[in-house]
Amino acid sequence: MNKQPDYKERGYLKNTFQIFHLKDALPNDVPFHYHEFLKIFILLHGNVSYIVEGNEYELRPHDIVLINAGELHRPVVHDAKGYERIIIYLSPAFFNNYPKAGLGGCFQKDSDSHTHVIRSSRKQTGFSVAELTNAADFTCENPYTKRLLQQCKILEFLIILNEQMVSQQEHYVAPITQNENVLKILHYINRHLTQNLSVEEIAAAVHLNRSYLMHKFKEETGYTIKEFITEKRLLLARNYIKKEIPLTEACYLSGFSNYSNFYRAYTSKYGYSPKQQKNIFSASETKLNE
Repeated sequence: MNKQPDYKERGYLKNTFQIFHLKDALPNDVPFHYHEFLKIFILLHGNVSYIVEGNEYELRPHDIVLINAGELHRPVVHDAKGYERIIIYLSPAFFNNYPKAGLGGCFQKDSDSHTHVIRSSRKQTGFSVAELTNAADFTCENPYTKRLLQQCKILEFLIILNEQMVSQQEHYVAPITQNENVLKILHYINRHLTQNLSVEEIAAAVHLNRSYLMHKFKEETGYTIKEFITEKRLLLARNYIKKEIPLTEACYLSGFSNYSNFYRAYTSKYGYSPKQQKNIFSASETKLNE
């Protein structure tokens, strides 16, 4: 069996896609986190629920969890038997390669329906999930051949999934629990991310005591309000920089009111200054187009 990457390695995407077939003998205590890319989680075996943006979903085998970039999430494993899953990371560039296929529609509809989990019958999804598992485990001497096979199987899976959604052969899974207060906070921050935001303003908007709001949000997400807002704004700024938006404009479009603060926060988070990051993105884009 191939060596499974540790959690930190799973959190980065250097190409347009990555696929993992993972098995754990013991429960994983994974903290809340987010990614700069889209994520598909498919449960194969295990007693697992999944929390995304304040909603907790009880999963069954072959349930599909769709997570957009920037959304806080984590799995919760309920017993020591462990669990098995497929994880797919997809960058926006992956979908840009197939502009007429509508492959990202499943993520958009997921957002519109206010749920993150799709449940289809094993008969409908079994073949494509099995093919994904085989592709993730596939070994050969030619790495290009392996990635080509994986890409084909991911494309096949997305085509089948989107077709099922159009023909309504699947249904969305409602969350089993919702922390209404945290949901209100998350929704307010996400809607007003690029505006001036303060804890006092958020507390007043969601009708919560300031101290309670700060304590509950930290308890449920692992982030302080300020940390969460900064993380979201940095992610937004990073996307603007990828799109070659001028750095100063990217700073203010993302909600930062001061370029010096933006510069320090960006450099601390990513290890590169915004200008260095722009050059890295430009070099990567040039290499992809060669």
